[in-house]
Amino acid sequence: MAKIMAAIELVYAGDPGQAQAEFHSIWSSIGQDPDALHVCVLSHFMADLQEDVLQELDWDLRALDAAGTPTDERV
Repeated sequence: MAKIMAAIELVYAGDPGQAQAEFHSIWSSIGQDPDALHVCVLSHFMADLQEDVLQELDWDLRALDAAGTPTDERV
């Protein structure tokens, strides 16, 4: 989660290209059974960086799919 938050900071610092590269790197490394909270947050922010509306929708759907999975205790 720390790496995801660091990439989000890049978005707010005005460096969306580097943030997107970091998000892709994180996505590649989260493995076969990733934490749903990580998938939700990562996908949500990744969606916002897409120039193509269909790719944005794909990332938003990933976030939405993962959103119902974490328990309140996990969040």
